Amino acid sequence: MNADLFSFQNYKDFIRAQINREGQERGYQARLALQAGCQRSFLSQVLNGDLHLQREHGAELARFWELDEGESEYFIGLIDLARAGTPHLKRLILGRLAQIKETRENLTQRIRGKDFGDLEIGATYYSSWYWTAIHIAVSVPAFRTATALAERLALPVELVRATLKRLEELGIVKREGQGWNIGPRDVHVPADSPFNEANHANWRYRAIQNIQLNHKDATHYTAVFTMSRADANKLQRTLTDTLVEARRLIAPSPEEELYCLSADFFRV
Repeated sequence: MNADLFSFQNYKDFIRAQINREGQERGYQARLALQAGCQRSFLSQVLNGDLHLQREHGAELARFWELDEGESEYFIGLIDLARAGTPHLKRLILGRLAQIKETRENLTQRIRGKDFGDLEIGATYYSSWYWTAIHIAVSVPAFRTATALAERLALPVELVRATLKRLEELGIVKREGQGWNIGPRDVHVPADSPFNEANHANWRYRAIQNIQLNHKDATHYTAVFTMSRADANKLQRTLTDTLVEARRLIAPSPEEELYCLSADFFRV
């Protein structure tokens, strides 16, 4: 795992942090130099003096650390910032770095989908938790019939059948033989959507129900605490990164069971 790149304003500090994190690995700095395509002595002079890496060095290090596109652009931007020779150029680069961070911290920009443009359709889909549950659950082979869905979700089978029919009309699910599957239309509710509050409320309600059932395989955590604003910003970035990483894990995972992930973090 890499250090929190977006908390750094100096690329050398980030490299030092990476070296410190890998302190138990012998020859790590030499590996960095090899990956960057430079001599180890040159890298030492960079970290301990006024010399700077080139953009090409930064690109190779970003690949070595498996940084994503935004992280790589930010890291190389930090190199550009350190090498900038005029105040005007520094301001331009700082502006670009700020844009990258803002985009990074905007989860809606990082987890993209297609929201409903029709308010009436959206009002239907986000009216209750079971619309989303049925929509997602049909991706599991064992839950691709109305009867199986009704049993799994503890819902009346007629309600499930009616919901599936409406979801089919919206292109959200589709018929496959004697059952159902995910349709061609993707669904995501952006932060500025009028349905965002209803979507969160639906699943918080389900979370409360799950707490009451006291399932041993569930995890529920609530904490109210004080901390510095700087640390709160770091925590929020960590949670955002965790959610994005969760999406990367979820996407290729085989459909076997239906789960719900809720995460809340806010200043009281």
